[in-house]
Amino acid sequence: MKKFKIVILILISLLLISCNIGDIKDKVSSIFSKDKKDDIVTSDFSKEKKDDKILRVTEEKTVTDINDNQKLFRTTLGDNYAYVASNSNENVIEKEIKVDLDNDGKKEKISFGDNGDGIYFDYYNPTKDKFQFLLSNDLSQNPREANYYFDNGWIRKDVSYQITVLDLDNDGIKEIIFSAYDPADSGVALHSFVWKEINEEYKYIGNIEGQTYMYFDTDSQSVVVPIGTQGLYSEYRIENNKIVEFSENKKKSSNTTQMNSDYSIYENNNYNYSLEYPNKNFKIISETNDGMDLESYDSRASINYYITENTSNETIKSMYEGNIDFIGREIPYKKLGEDFYVLSYIKDGYIQYAKVIYNKKNNTFIQLRFYYTQDYKDIMAPIVERMTKSIKYW
Repeated sequence: MKKFKIVILILISLLLISCNIGDIKDKVSSIFSKDKKDDIVTSDFSKEKKDDKILRVTEEKTVTDINDNQKLFRTTLGDNYAYVASNSNENVIEKEIKVDLDNDGKKEKISFGDNGDGIYFDYYNPTKDKFQFLLSNDLSQNPREANYYFDNGWIRKDVSYQITVLDLDNDGIKEIIFSAYDPADSGVALHSFVWKEINEEYKYIGNIEGQTYMYFDTDSQSVVVPIGTQGLYSEYRIENNKIVEFSENKKKSSNTTQMNSDYSIYENNNYNYSLEYPNKNFKIISETNDGMDLESYDSRASINYYITENTSNETIKSMYEGNIDFIGREIPYKKLGEDFYVLSYIKDGYIQYAKVIYNKKNNTFIQLRFYYTQDYKDIMAPIVERMTKSIKYW
């Protein structure tokens, strides 16, 4: 009986040991399985980090991806650009492009932003360790037209900006293009400022005016600026290291109800100035010794241009301020230059656009005033642009 009890105890012990080994095996198997699973998670995490790194590199290469309809300067060549949308809520704006500008296999850096100390737009060549300001908060160093798109050296939240790099003259070296668009401007709302490498330094060579966008045409190697909805456009290219307008083409749209764009030249020998004015769909209402009044045949648009003598020794600034006080209402778009000002606002359903220019030579002001219904904006925009650009003194 005693031997039987001993045998029973041995069998029970063996069973317990067997169970513990099984548990140990299960636990060990579970641990190794978990480690293996953790290895897989770690591996996946590393893959995610690697993919994230690739994504960041991609973002560095193409700084911002926006719809073509948003671009101010459009191209199909896939060149780099950076874009800052209007009404941006960003308090600190910093955009950067890294791109090989001169085909030496190494990337240069172009930066634009407002870090709280004012705007900066600069270029850096790491190979030559060369740094250069293109635009800065020191307004005296900037092209005069560019300063309008900043608020005393700071970025304007109501303006859209774009940086583009593109070889405009097919010389193998990319130009740097800075575009700015003010949607409140009823006339020339867009400017693109161009810098070209000359003697190993980027130099400002001029700007291109537009309305909402412009694009680079690879066939003609020119910058095309659409004007209005009539199918009109202007073309610009680089000649002798300057931006020049080399043609003003007139493409007629298939829409026969649109206004014809033929122009005549008005000359005033009393005050020695001339300008172009639309001679179709407009009639002359009155003509005096200092200017003329025009009106469209449907009476939905009118144009007045005339000279005023500066008998009160006004400055362009005092004229500007006096005109604003006289209007006595909110003016969405106003611009004061060295020798001109522009005001545009809506009153009684009509867009009212005024441009006043000071002629220092004979101490006079030439005044152009346009009044038109809001649905005429696309029709009148190219007329406003052409007339204001056509003014000549002698």
